[in-house]
Amino acid sequence: MSLKYFAQKVSSNHYVLPRTGGMRTDAHAFFSAALFDATEESMWQQLAAGAAYPGVVGAYLMPDAHSGYGVPVGCVLVTEDTIIQAGSGYDISCGVLYMRAPQLRAADVADWDKRARWVAAVEER
Repeated sequence: MSLKYFAQKVSSNHYVLPRTGGMRTDAHAFFSAALFDATEESMWQQLAAGAAYPGVVGAYLMPDAHSGYGVPVGCVLVTEDTIIQAGSGYDISCGVLYMRAPQLRAADVADWDKRARWVAAVEER
């Protein structure tokens, strides 16, 4: 079955792949019609597989999504208590780093100069 064509258009740039097979949640994709048409079936298959991972409570494709390794690059998986690292960085070694910064607030990095100092401090470590 083609999962790409099982996805339902719910608004001009929003598609939903309803829960099917082992998927634990519906999966949402944010594409223009042209981007949707250009997507590959393999990416939709990876999205469904990712939405079936233990702990997943949300699955989303951003407009830059494409087939990756395990799950699509540009895929966001929301989980209860599970860390899923494979969601980014493998296809072009983009070097995405995930970290928890509970004391960091938007105001701390809203100013360009403050944000540049913060990023430099993180890179030093």
